[in-house]
Amino acid sequence: MSEHYRNSLRWCIGLHRSLLSWPQKRPGCQRTGLRSPVTGTHKAPVTAHWKTRDHERAVKHTASLWAGGQKRFPWRGDFDVLAPCVPLLRFPSSKRQLVASRHDEAGSEHAPADQHKCEHIATVSLEGALAKDPVSTGVYAAVQDPERSTSTEHTQRAPASPSGTSRKRPRNMTPYRPVRSEVDYRALVDDELPRIVKGLGLGPTAVLALDPQHPGPTEQAKNAYLSWLTAGYHGSMEYMARTDRIRRALNYEQILPGVRAIVVTTLFYWPGKSGFTAPADAATPNRGTVSCYAWGQDYHRTLGQKLKQLAEEIHAYAGGQGRYYVDTGALLERHIGESAGLGFVGKNSLLIHPQLGSGFFLGEVLTTLPLPSKRPDLSGRGGCGRCRKCRTACPTGAIVEDRVVDARRCISYLTIELKDAIPEEYREAIGSLIYGCDICQQVCPWNQFDWEGSPTSPLFGEVPQDVREPDLLALLDLNEVSFQERFRDSPIRRIGLERLQRNVLVALGNVGNPHQSRARLVRFLEENESELLREHARWALDRIERREKAAAPFAG
Repeated sequence: MSEHYRNSLRWCIGLHRSLLSWPQKRPGCQRTGLRSPVTGTHKAPVTAHWKTRDHERAVKHTASLWAGGQKRFPWRGDFDVLAPCVPLLRFPSSKRQLVASRHDEAGSEHAPADQHKCEHIATVSLEGALAKDPVSTGVYAAVQDPERSTSTEHTQRAPASPSGTSRKRPRNMTPYRPVRSEVDYRALVDDELPRIVKGLGLGPTAVLALDPQHPGPTEQAKNAYLSWLTAGYHGSMEYMARTDRIRRALNYEQILPGVRAIVVTTLFYWPGKSGFTAPADAATPNRGTVSCYAWGQDYHRTLGQKLKQLAEEIHAYAGGQGRYYVDTGALLERHIGESAGLGFVGKNSLLIHPQLGSGFFLGEVLTTLPLPSKRPDLSGRGGCGRCRKCRTACPTGAIVEDRVVDARRCISYLTIELKDAIPEEYREAIGSLIYGCDICQQVCPWNQFDWEGSPTSPLFGEVPQDVREPDLLALLDLNEVSFQERFRDSPIRRIGLERLQRNVLVALGNVGNPHQSRARLVRFLEENESELLREHARWALDRIERREKAAAPFAG
């Protein structure tokens, strides 16, 4: 490594030491307790210098030099001269944070004997460039004491402070509150929680207690999830296969340090069997079909607001800290719901409540409170038996085996998650569907019921036809401004105008009135510059022509 980096790092470490020697009552500093990152057992008093601008700058500078040196000069062990005092830098890819810990050798002239294991830990936000180019964790062993390099204790990550010493708390995390020792957790689960849930208008709710030693899914669920990813069934949703996301999915401690239980709740939207105006294969000409979960306000917002209030009320009552999710985190939601006793996972891979079907949203509140499990009484009912209606009805054959869906074939994935062209082999099977799909739920025997007051959604109420089955030609006339205005509160807004019109073009090819659609498609081709949309428009014109030829022998 160049002398420039050696000298710069020596300077940063010198400043680092001088800051550690500041008076404890200096303005901007405070005392707090953190577990030793070496032993992970006894607490060590630590001065929170990260609240001071100078110290934050010094740690960031040290991190930048370390990262730059590792990138420009391969590690060859020539940095061992600084091993006794170099900060061990860790760059978690899941959070843009830098945890800098300094360990000194026993007997070092710079470290008091009673503090040689851990003198300082600070948390600061990483700069964007540094966060995008994390340093491999493999370099840490090179600066550790060879006699302790094989010790798992030495490399153990310090548990996060419950008071939240990071600079910015995630939006979906409640502030830490001291745990109230007098709280009866059984009473909280049996009495207080049902009251809160009822007041928020939520559906069946359960509590899943976690094993403190292994707070994560079962081995069977882990293997199923990893096999699904290995098979490539996640398609272009590459974020699902990121190492940091998999790590969080398999260990909830990575999501909320100290997690001890999960409160799982539901919010029903299913309109009942009478809520659909026509079977899925009898589409209205020139009208598309929107999945019933998207008939109202975006569920991330609707359920997210309720979960936020649920988490805040639970932790205001008993203390601790919580973090809530609505289909956005790395949690294996259906496995959690099944483990909590809210139903069973059907052959269509959806969580099915034996009394209320599968038409509901799932939400979770992870908590550091040691809540006992509470399972709803479902009278032992559940299961699909020999029923295969969902597998038979799926137009694209996306249910490749029981409880396993290949997202690359699923119409919900093709119309929502896929950003590129829809594969031609699936376009005819999509029919009139322009956002999501309900076919496997519509044919499921567990969903063959009507709510009181049907056909209305228990969540959205009476839904206009133009929301359930929008006019396809009108959607082609949208521009960016009118699209944002029309779908400002809808989950459809998140796929953007181009993807929506891509789906509309496929639907027009399948169900569009030939006389009304052809002229509009030709004009759309002339006016639009997006090659993605132009290719789908050409396909739609060709599909209409083929439909006309197929219908010609039966005309008149």
